Amino acid sequence: MRWRGGEHGDGHYFHKNHVSMFLGSTQSEKHHGERDDPGFSIGLDYERRLNQAVGVGLLVDWVAEGSREYLIGVPLFLHVGTHAKT
Repeated sequence: MRWRGGEHGDGHYFHKNHVSMFLGSTQSEKHHGERDDPGFSIGLDYERRLNQAVGVGLLVDWVAEGSREYLIGVPLFLHVGTHAKT
C-alpha cells in the first residue's frame, strides 16, 4: 500500500511532510538607515500539512557572516491552489 498524504479536489496528491533548504545572502539594517555588508545565510524549514489548505511548520535561518544572527519561527502555511502557498 502506498501512502500519498492526501488528495486535492482536482485529483492531485500532496505530501503531508515537506522540508526545504535556503542558501543565499542576507543584508541587515543598522541604526539610522545604515546597512551591514551582505552575509552568507543558510536556512531550513519544515512543514506538516494538516489538511488540503493548511500547514504548520518550523523555520530556522542563520546568517554566517557579519552580524551572525539567527531567526527561528513557527509559520502557518496557507495553500491557495495546487501549486502555490503563502
